Amino acid sequence: MRPTPNHSLRGFPTPAFLVLAVIAVFSAATLPASAARQKQPAPRANPQDFVGTWTATFKGSPFMTIRFVMKGDKLTGTMSSGEISLDREGNIIAVTVRPGERPITIEKVEHDTVHLIGGEKNSELRFTLRLKDTTHAQLEIVNPAPSGAVAPKPIQLVKEATKH
Repeated sequence: MRPTPNHSLRGFPTPAFLVLAVIAVFSAATLPASAARQKQPAPRANPQDFVGTWTATFKGSPFMTIRFVMKGDKLTGTMSSGEISLDREGNIIAVTVRPGERPITIEKVEHDTVHLIGGEKNSELRFTLRLKDTTHAQLEIVNPAPSGAVAPKPIQLVKEATKH
């Protein structure tokens, strides 16, 4: 008797049938897990994760400081201001530090990101500060670069150790 195309000589399924069976079993096993992942709510933002002093340096010297504090249940803070010069790729090549700090406006906190507004009244800038881990973050300027200007690359920030 000749074997049918769907079976091997020993009565076991052909490789094509095995592949389909493996796919079906794998799909059935992973479907509930992926459905559960999709139904889980996004993690809540914890403003407390941002509290502290965050500093950016250029050639080993600090040029920007952002301080976050909690006032009641609201995150608030200040930011030092200055000017940065960029190369054609958006890398910082020079900084000018201005003394003092100005208040920042926190627009919202979500997941690992704070959306904030800082700068002078006539030249406010919108930023996002995204946590990379508990002591590292990156700051991006959200405002579009003026025509012909290069947008800066994200600025790396380090959180100062808390003093007890």
